[in-house]
Amino acid sequence: MHLIKLHCRYRMLINQQKEPSKRHCEPKGRNLRMSGAICSLNCAYLKFKILRRSISHYLIRACCLAIINSFKSSLFGIILFLIANPVIATIITVKHDGGGDYTSVQTAYENANNSDTILVYPGTYFENLDINSSQIDITIASLYLITFDESYINNTVIDGNQNGSCIAIRNTNNADIKITGFTIENGSGYSNGGGGGLYIINAEPHISHCIIQNNMCDGGGGFYCQSSTVNISGATIRYNYALIAGGGINCGYGSSVIFDPIDRCNIYLNYSGYGSDFFKTNYAPSQEIIVDTFTVLNPDYHFFFSVDEYELPVDDIELDILHSKINPVNADLYVNPIEGNDAGDGLSPATALKTIAYAHKLIQPDSTEPKKIYLSNGIYSSHTNNEKFPLNPRNYVSLIGTHKDSTIFDLDSLTYILRGYGFTKNFSLQKVTMMEGYGNQYTISNIGGLYIKWCNNISFKNIEIRNCISSSYPGVFVFNTSNLKIKTISIINLQGGICFQISNNDEVNRTFSLENCVISNNGPDADPDTGMGGGLVISGDEETPESMKGEIINLLLSNNRRFLDPNWGYTGAHSGLGIGHNTEVTLVNATVNGNVTENDIAGVAIRVSGDSKLDIYNSIFYGDSIYELSLGSSGPSSYITTANVSYSNIEGGESNVQNWYNQNILNWLDGNIETNPLWDSLSDNPYSLYWNSPCIDAGVPLYEEGIDFPYIKVENEQIVLYKIDGDTLHLPPTDIAGNPRFVNGRIDMGAYEFQDTSTRIRELFRQNILETKIDVFPNPCYAHTFISFELKKKSNVQAIIFDMAGNPIKNLMNAHLSPGKFTMTWEGNDDAGNSVPSGTYMISISLNGEKIAGKKIIRKNK
Repeated sequence: MHLIKLHCRYRMLINQQKEPSKRHCEPKGRNLRMSGAICSLNCAYLKFKILRRSISHYLIRACCLAIINSFKSSLFGIILFLIANPVIATIITVKHDGGGDYTSVQTAYENANNSDTILVYPGTYFENLDINSSQIDITIASLYLITFDESYINNTVIDGNQNGSCIAIRNTNNADIKITGFTIENGSGYSNGGGGGLYIINAEPHISHCIIQNNMCDGGGGFYCQSSTVNISGATIRYNYALIAGGGINCGYGSSVIFDPIDRCNIYLNYSGYGSDFFKTNYAPSQEIIVDTFTVLNPDYHFFFSVDEYELPVDDIELDILHSKINPVNADLYVNPIEGNDAGDGLSPATALKTIAYAHKLIQPDSTEPKKIYLSNGIYSSHTNNEKFPLNPRNYVSLIGTHKDSTIFDLDSLTYILRGYGFTKNFSLQKVTMMEGYGNQYTISNIGGLYIKWCNNISFKNIEIRNCISSSYPGVFVFNTSNLKIKTISIINLQGGICFQISNNDEVNRTFSLENCVISNNGPDADPDTGMGGGLVISGDEETPESMKGEIINLLLSNNRRFLDPNWGYTGAHSGLGIGHNTEVTLVNATVNGNVTENDIAGVAIRVSGDSKLDIYNSIFYGDSIYELSLGSSGPSSYITTANVSYSNIEGGESNVQNWYNQNILNWLDGNIETNPLWDSLSDNPYSLYWNSPCIDAGVPLYEEGIDFPYIKVENEQIVLYKIDGDTLHLPPTDIAGNPRFVNGRIDMGAYEFQDTSTRIRELFRQNILETKIDVFPNPCYAHTFISFELKKKSNVQAIIFDMAGNPIKNLMNAHLSPGKFTMTWEGNDDAGNSVPSGTYMISISLNGEKIAGKKIIRKNK
């Protein structure tokens, strides 16, 4: 059978090649893709370099006929024939047992000459082969080359040992490099993170009859090519994993992959953040993917992806697919990380799949009937259920966990959480906690959490992101995405860059809404060069009016830190919330406290700049460093910023709002106050209001006849805010903690609505046991601070310093005291005598075991 195929292939070559080739009988480009079963144009010794540049077309024909006539003889006879031919180059053998010329493929290559063949005998070679010379043509092959026995492909393994690319072909230019008949696995990518199996740059190799599998890197799990032309035939590329793009193949700048249309390849079940099986940049020409088997028969952008110069998807890839590995399921699916099995059908909890990655491949998106993937409780991670991140979402598919506190995505500090990319639309993520995400600052995957770009109708509900690291965006980055809806999200304890950013830089007007958001305890790590920190940034397009518009309702923005970037000056010094470039935001019931800009005398909690507008209602800005609100930029600008403040508590009042060059507009409207909000720091929610807080029932009033805007109406059992311009906004029925928002006929200031449960504490004050005021001076403090109070009756007094996570730091007092005035000193240390880091702390005083009062202390280390 081989002889018949060989002869047919030979006749095809003669018919197609009317003139002698300038290189070999194997033409470049698409004129001919050599069949592996007929490798006899290379076989014993078209593949042993009988095809030399100096051999004429007629000598090739004679050699082919001689090989066909002698093919039935022994391999020894074939080799004798080849050796007898004066144009034959050296055959170099590699054997593990020392019976060949070398035991290492790399050593064999380093000692090879032009047109040599390295024949590798079966075994596993733990190597990172580096082919880096443009001076020699080389063939590196297993015994499959001369036997056509596919078992040699499986049994001759180049194993990268997670120590780099299995094979790097670098700067060989137009040298004739052939890699044939290997299993190539366990590669981790070249020094720049590309090419797990093969890293190909400035080269024109031919890869044939290889299995490229189980490799992992940033881009191009199977292989990555740049400025190259890769001819590939009879290969199988499967089970590879790229953290960014191109799980199977990543076709980079100036590259083409030429698929053999006769001896077809297989590409299936690879994984990546986008373009799971194939990815191509705009700097690569149009591509034709010709395969026998692909993951699915009719793939979408989840499986193959090509982008233009703006990273938008383009349709410049043609597909020619004969078979599929998966038949998609048009139904909801179930995933269980503990008891599931990816061999199941996923149609019920009893037959649940094991991984979200496989469920995303199996499900069939349907715009007329959106689908859901239900996630059982458990930990989804690489080490528990072989889960793969980042998630590569599908159109019209929702991921729904069982409960936020028990459905956990653990990223193992390996990569980021999710990449929604290139017109992905109508997907949502609900009821999960995501932790330990990581973005490498030296690669383009510098995201720690959720990356959403050029998408539409995206929603996140009841999720938490914590303990992620990235020098750019450790939490959420949303870019040029329309109709973003986020409800009940916590972003806490992130390190590196800005933890949450929503941006738009094109001429399309985009909208967003945030409801019940906690953004707390985020900031840079010890090295400011790896991220400046900060809380939330919302930015539009400089040239497009109202390019970004949205509302933020029920926001806790606390204890976020930011380093001043000396290249930006004061403009970039907001530690809590930054709004810029034609952005309009309505901020309702926000609590902002403890946000610090390090080493900056002009630091601010909230900055509005760049022709933007911020409307503030029912909010508390208190205890931040140093200004609570700043308008405009430190440099001269023609943009005018506007802020409208009503029924809010802003520390320092109107006179303490920073207005650069006095050119911006501040409308200080009715209902504003400037006083200590009296938070109940020892409650389950330390920013809830104490019973005697001035912020209780101090928000926007209910509508009365003749009242001016703003006011609140209850319409159809919904709370409706009529804003200062008469526009309306529906408020949620609960506060950020889930308690009723509307109590005693009027709304409170801040993220938490007072629930009137502190009757015992009010009774203690009526008894005049303790003065209501605790004095702390200085505050902020750099070395020590003095804490004073007055006791009216003999009591047992306990005074404790807590951090903002509620952990006790320092026990200052636990004693029976007679009536009188008392002063305690805190030297900024803990009970062990260690100096505590900069941040916000709380002094709490209890009398006779009853929690009475508390006050924030801002600690700054010099």
